[in-house]
Amino acid sequence: IPFDVLQGGASLINAISQGLGGPKVLDDVYRPVDKPTDPYAQAGETIGGYLVPGVGTAGSMAIGSLAEAANQKGDFAQNAAKNAGVNLAAQGVLSAAAKGIGRGITAIKGDIAPEVAKKIATSESMGVTPMTSDVIPPKNAFTRGLTQDAEGALLGTGSKRAEQYATRSKLVSNYFDRFGEYNPDDVVKSLTTTLRGRKDAAGAVINDVTNKMGNAAVDTTNTMNALNTAIARQERLGTSANQSLLTSLRNLREELANPATDLDVTFDLLRQHRTAFRSNVQGDAMVFPNQAKAATNMVENAMSKDLRNAVAKNLGASDAAKYLKANSDYANVYNKVLNKNIANKLNKASSEASPELINTVVLSRKPSDVKRIWSALDDKGKDAMRAAYVSKIAEKAGDSPAKFITEVNKLKSQSGGEIYNTIFSGKHMKELDSLHEVLQKTARSDTANVVTQTGQSQANRIRTIGATATLGVSMGLEAGFGAMMRLYESKAARNALLRLANTKAGTPAYERALNNAANAIRPILSSQITAEQQ
Repeated sequence: IPFDVLQGGASLINAISQGLGGPKVLDDVYRPVDKPTDPYAQAGETIGGYLVPGVGTAGSMAIGSLAEAANQKGDFAQNAAKNAGVNLAAQGVLSAAAKGIGRGITAIKGDIAPEVAKKIATSESMGVTPMTSDVIPPKNAFTRGLTQDAEGALLGTGSKRAEQYATRSKLVSNYFDRFGEYNPDDVVKSLTTTLRGRKDAAGAVINDVTNKMGNAAVDTTNTMNALNTAIARQERLGTSANQSLLTSLRNLREELANPATDLDVTFDLLRQHRTAFRSNVQGDAMVFPNQAKAATNMVENAMSKDLRNAVAKNLGASDAAKYLKANSDYANVYNKVLNKNIANKLNKASSEASPELINTVVLSRKPSDVKRIWSALDDKGKDAMRAAYVSKIAEKAGDSPAKFITEVNKLKSQSGGEIYNTIFSGKHMKELDSLHEVLQKTARSDTANVVTQTGQSQANRIRTIGATATLGVSMGLEAGFGAMMRLYESKAARNALLRLANTKAGTPAYERALNNAANAIRPILSSQITAEQQ
């Protein structure tokens, strides 16, 4: 062990002990030749290479200014801790950490890598400042331990982590507040309004075609053939025939063969007969009779064909295509847009004034259901449906950023992300993804050693035991370590390390950059610690 390290260690421990009113613990250590007279070197070697093993640079860097604590006003232990923390952090720790940065973070021409800079800028725009260990995560148990210990140390990073956690919690709370309370009635009204609008639009096309057709006669050949076939099938059954169906079929054939007005069968008249025919066959039954379904469909399809052919003949193929689509939309808009199951739930939610019945569709785990209902919503309905998912996350997460991250991850993984991509598309996805990334990047504050899992802080208990056993020596060393790590976690150190990451270690350029970074950072920590002590 270098003599400077031994002497520096003895001097530091004795100085702190005596400064606190205790005895001189260790005798001086002498070296035979070239003993440095610069106390800064001794202090720097001691803290950098001995008291914080594995982190310091051990005997090659003159980084201390601990001895000046003896000439400073105020409490010696606090001054010693401040000086040691400032000097060691500013160069010893900075050097070790810079050399240990993983190759995963790159820099371009001395600048912070663009993708990292973008993430930092996003975080800071939200009021969350990523600490060094957030963007350069510890790679092993030892460095993870240092990060954790610093969060519970005097003058350490605990207050910064607590501040970070509070800001992140506020971000989550504000995000929930922007969506407000979910109201299923907004979804029901949006769906019915949208679908009613589509049905009305289809009806307008049908009315336009009907007016254009006027009193032109319609060839009913297909309809008459279908009626004759259906009647013949029923008559073969004799007394087993569906008499109600048979009567309706015969009446319709008679009306079309001999119109009551003694005029030709017009487009409008044939349409009205088609509507009345299905109503007459169903009668008062809640469900359409199965035995009559095939015959009714056959006749209706034949009537629709005659109507389409009449439009094509009189108005042209373009109007015929518009009429065909409008006729289909008017009759089946709910089932076509939503599907029969969703349409039934929507009708039930509307008729029973129970909008919450639509929630089984809104929060469905089937991407197809979610996409169907989403495409039929207006902007207000989409906002309401999005609020449903945000409310679901809020129920489970509260204001906990960690739980928020978990719930968003679940939604993103559900059904391969199809539901998430549908509900949070466009700017809403960018907003949530940015918040999610910021919370993930600074997730250390969720588990920081500010308090234990039971909520009981252990820092004071451990500190008291240590101080009692060592006559106060441990408190001074802890404060120096805490201050050192506070600098390492600072914004200035973070940016300096990210810039250094692209410079080859051991080169003159690297050492110059390192020294420049250290000199720039040292005053920042000094002011931070002074403010902390006041």
